[in-house]
Amino acid sequence: MRRLSLVCAAAVACLALVSCKRKHDAEPATGAPLKSAIEMNDPASAGQLAAGFYGIEGGSWRWTARSFSIVLKTPDGAAQNGAKLHFKFTLPDAVFSKVGAIQLTASIEGMALGSERYAKAGDYEYRRDVSPTLLTKPSIRLDFACDKALEPSGGDVRELALISVSASLEPQSTAAH
Repeated sequence: MRRLSLVCAAAVACLALVSCKRKHDAEPATGAPLKSAIEMNDPASAGQLAAGFYGIEGGSWRWTARSFSIVLKTPDGAAQNGAKLHFKFTLPDAVFSKVGAIQLTASIEGMALGSERYAKAGDYEYRRDVSPTLLTKPSIRLDFACDKALEPSGGDVRELALISVSASLEPQSTAAH
């Protein structure tokens, strides 16, 4: 009987894991349609935050962990002309004063978009041109990684890296090519 209970528990756990997986080119868990531009203060955008984000704070932003991922809708025409990635964030003094400069890297399906080093606290925008060859699906998953972050301490169990404000993929004009 005990063995049967363990087998049932394992089966339920496996089913839960499988049912929780969400294809990144599907609609967000909220049922809202995917957007190519999201604001971190919009609760409807939460379904597009695939990993490494915490709840809305101050009514306008979210902390990220060291590694975080966002799913964005591929803009119309991007498969032909490419797009421009914009990720707006703050490197807060509370993080910078403890870990120093931070290097932020982004990739799409393992293809690096490049790194940027931020050597002082402040507001920033990570911008990159994205090749049309990476934009052939209805949506893309952007994976970001910081080389450093604040480790959990005191009563806060979160790993904290950046304060995220917004993310977008904007279509490139045909004149840019």
